[in-house]
Amino acid sequence: MPDNQCSNCLAFNVPCKHSEPTKKRGPKSPYVENLEKRLKSMEELIQKFSPDFNLEEFGNQQSESLVKELSPLTSTIRPTNVPSSGQRQAASLPSLDQGEEEEEEDDFSHIEVARHMKKLSLKVEEDNFFGPSSSFRLVHNAHNQKLDFTGRPFDALQFKRPVFWEPQPWELLALSSDKAAYVFPENDLLVSLISLYFSQVNSYLPLVHAPTFKRNICEGLHYRDHKFGGMVLAMCALASRYSDDPRVFEDPQILTSAGWKYFKQVKTLSGMTIDMPTLYDLQTFCLATFYLSGSSFPQASWALIGIAIRFAEELGYHRRKPDGVKLTPEIEQQKRVFWVLVSMDRMISNFTGRPSAIREEDYDQDMPVDCDDEYWENTDPSLEFKQPPNKPSSVSCFICQIKLCEILGFALRTLFPTKKSKTILGLVGNDWEQKVISELDSSLNNWINNIPDHLRWNTKQENTLFFNQSAFLHATYYNVQIQVHRPFIQKPSALMFPSLAICTNAARSCINVLHRHSESKRGVLALPHIFFAGFAAGVILLTNIWSSKRTGIKFDQKRELADVAKAMGVMTRLETRWVGAGKFTDIICELARGLDGTDPCEVQNSQTPTMNGTTPCAAKGSRDSSSYVAQPVTQPVTPDSDSNSERRVSTDSPPSIPFSSEELGTRPFGLDLPGFGGMPTDSFPSINGNGIFPDNTMSNSVLNAGDIYSAAYLQPQSNDSDMATWWNTLGGQNVATMWTTAPTGFSVDEWAPYVEHMNSANPP
Repeated sequence: MPDNQCSNCLAFNVPCKHSEPTKKRGPKSPYVENLEKRLKSMEELIQKFSPDFNLEEFGNQQSESLVKELSPLTSTIRPTNVPSSGQRQAASLPSLDQGEEEEEEDDFSHIEVARHMKKLSLKVEEDNFFGPSSSFRLVHNAHNQKLDFTGRPFDALQFKRPVFWEPQPWELLALSSDKAAYVFPENDLLVSLISLYFSQVNSYLPLVHAPTFKRNICEGLHYRDHKFGGMVLAMCALASRYSDDPRVFEDPQILTSAGWKYFKQVKTLSGMTIDMPTLYDLQTFCLATFYLSGSSFPQASWALIGIAIRFAEELGYHRRKPDGVKLTPEIEQQKRVFWVLVSMDRMISNFTGRPSAIREEDYDQDMPVDCDDEYWENTDPSLEFKQPPNKPSSVSCFICQIKLCEILGFALRTLFPTKKSKTILGLVGNDWEQKVISELDSSLNNWINNIPDHLRWNTKQENTLFFNQSAFLHATYYNVQIQVHRPFIQKPSALMFPSLAICTNAARSCINVLHRHSESKRGVLALPHIFFAGFAAGVILLTNIWSSKRTGIKFDQKRELADVAKAMGVMTRLETRWVGAGKFTDIICELARGLDGTDPCEVQNSQTPTMNGTTPCAAKGSRDSSSYVAQPVTQPVTPDSDSNSERRVSTDSPPSIPFSSEELGTRPFGLDLPGFGGMPTDSFPSINGNGIFPDNTMSNSVLNAGDIYSAAYLQPQSNDSDMATWWNTLGGQNVATMWTTAPTGFSVDEWAPYVEHMNSANPP
């Protein structure tokens, strides 16, 4: 035991009072527990039928008899070159659960290493993470060996030379020079911006614990703690995008300048990168990443989120705590900030087409507690972090979004790999794509089936917050559907047409959800996730329209353009404060130009209502610039009529919005093709798990009955002759020209040249 402290006391950070080594941590394996239960049941059964039978005496007799019988055999089979048990110390066989106990012990070895390194350096905190491959692990083991032999712990003061172990004055000066005096909003504006942040951002990605934060503000911590003050300014910058107060604008004539006066004070890439990171630093990085995603410099958000994840790993936020550690608000905030980082990393990596900063195998952090902020603390310890019964939690949305991001992360690694990583991951053979897509579709279907009832899509949801969260989740869900199936519409294969159907219907459904939410006047849903999803959906529909025109395929142009107009309406509402949304609107307008002889941008400007239904104000840099005040998210809305509580989907939902992959794949998607153009679902037999979608032994009658959450995976029956028919119908090799030449990502830098090239090749 290093320093005469056992690992348990090190983990819990309490003085060690044990006089002997403690047993290793780790629960018994389920196998051993099951054996013990079976043995106990057997003993009770024997005692019931034979009360006088002495089981212990019988066991001893059997053991002695067995030893006598096996003794000659063991002497016969013992190798002559191996010493007998009398010639050497017998090695004890490990117990059945010893391996798991050792693995559990090693999984938390970084706690002892961090404690050891704190004694070596004044600048290393106990929570800093040093993994098993760290060189400091070797130093820790070497010191333990020396301690066991000499019995004397090392004295850090005897060997540390200050010139190498203490920061120099000029280094400290560089850190302090960045700590300029902050200029915060006036108190009334500060209160307003904080309220907007928690209602418009934290409700979806709960980065900050509201009671703790507001308590710190009331105590004036933002004036005393420079890092907390920087986080407050980053929060004010982001919240300014939802405010109409003229004081938040850098330039009152340009609404997208909202919050810049606060953001420019935050030094996210200077002293913060060399100083020891804190929870406030990571929260600041998250807020800054969100703000930059909607600015003229969105490319910086990808690098910023990568740095933040590195900091989180340095602090050990990516690792779970040992069993038995008491959950505290600080620990829960660490979990939340890590999962917000992962969520944003997956979103930005997908949008830019760049690698994620952290992989699934690199972390094992627990999920956030499904409990609202106000129930974290309680005078009764047994009620801490306990959500009241029958009261849905607002954090459920975040947990669902995390699970969706994990599906997206798996898709990014398996569907967009390099040739080298395909070999490493075993993505070889003729059917690996079908296996991967089956697994992803199964995961997405499981996700939509298990979403909490209060977050299911229902336009009659009385709670405005839950209605907004539902729209946010479903728009993100449809976007993930698009990303999962998009790779297969860009190359000829058996997966092309089912994937095209899924992408098109997912795009249409995503747009309809966002449109219905926008029309409801129940608050602003303005997050990077939303305009990323809306842009992807609009591009999918427009590419589908142009490819149909190019090959002469019949389609309902009026219907398709109506959906495109809805997408443009959503983006135009967001562009008043988010530069990225404005760029996406320009690209969608240019893609739609020339389809029906009108300029969609001019039509959109004249028809799109403002954020809050007021008259648009004149502002530079926006087609439909309007002032808007974010609506509160707690005000209930009375439904138009009684909702059917027995149905999971409201009858007032957009007509037949598909949810699961199988229905997205079997719905007509605008092209008059065999097997897709309005054929009844009974003509689409289910197939076994080796096909594109696994058969979940559900009949087609379930889908036809309208229970779209429980429907089985279905796909059009396809064979070589069917594929040949579809291929010839679409004009052979030219069918995929629009898709194969389209950019693989959805970034503005990729799509702008593509739009210009397409216009030159297809003049209106």
